[in-house]
Amino acid sequence: MSSGLGSEAGGARCSDRTIDAFVQAGGLTWHVQKSGCGPSIAMIHGTASSVHTWADVAPLLSLDYSLTMFDLPGHGLSEPLAPHEMSLQSIARRAGDLLQTLGTAPEILIGHSAGASIAVQMLVEGHITRPRGIIALNGALLPFTGVASWLYPVAAKLLSVTRLPARLFARRAAQEGAAERIIRSTGSRLGPQSVSEYQRLFSMDAHVQAALDMMTAWDLSDLSEALPKIDTPIHLIACSEDLAVPPEQAIRLREILARAEVHYVRGLGHLAHEEAPKRIGDLLRGLCKRLLADEPMRRGAGT
Repeated sequence: MSSGLGSEAGGARCSDRTIDAFVQAGGLTWHVQKSGCGPSIAMIHGTASSVHTWADVAPLLSLDYSLTMFDLPGHGLSEPLAPHEMSLQSIARRAGDLLQTLGTAPEILIGHSAGASIAVQMLVEGHITRPRGIIALNGALLPFTGVASWLYPVAAKLLSVTRLPARLFARRAAQEGAAERIIRSTGSRLGPQSVSEYQRLFSMDAHVQAALDMMTAWDLSDLSEALPKIDTPIHLIACSEDLAVPPEQAIRLREILARAEVHYVRGLGHLAHEEAPKRIGDLLRGLCKRLLADEPMRRGAGT
């Protein structure tokens, strides 16, 4: 492991700045960031994003917690995997290997969008020791329904069978205004700096291909069947303007999960934590505090 990050097993390594490193684990080299000091939290971004998504939220959480963030395979600066290795189960297993290599046993996992399903899959398959809880931010934990149930994976598969579509997408994304249009299609409105970061990511062939491969291999059917058996507390943050993961999904999940609580946030979209980092950061800090205190879940929707 060439990291310089230190192992929490041998004593937490604290930092008031973000430490970047590259770590070999699970058959690939990961781009990892760590910051803060205190109880350990792992933060997992969603499809087509990267660790940059936590840039404005992490400083708020790192005041009280030790954060571990990483780019998913093929995303950002992490090494890609073969297309058939981009399934939920494969990524969850490898992410568990990464945390074990780092000597990190997170007490809380925070996952955004597909990152939430990775966090829950890691729990279901035992790739992490029992955490205090999981926070799903606009979490994609249920299979698509209706036309999207077959159109989404089929379209992604058609695009991923050749590298050409990824290159074409990357070239188009490099055009002015393209990244902003994609972001707005999720229901979010971001500032120029955040938009430029996504434009940079979307213009990277490997990043786009990894996102397409991940969508092609993604199957939540097994995970959805396991959800009723989970007794770990899960906080579900659902945003009213989310056009990528309907907020109604959180209500369905609350009825499926044994210990779940919904927090409905008005006026924000799928990338809520980038739109309003202080608002979402304060919500996350409060939920982490409750999980560590083993406070009981409330059945009514909050926030």
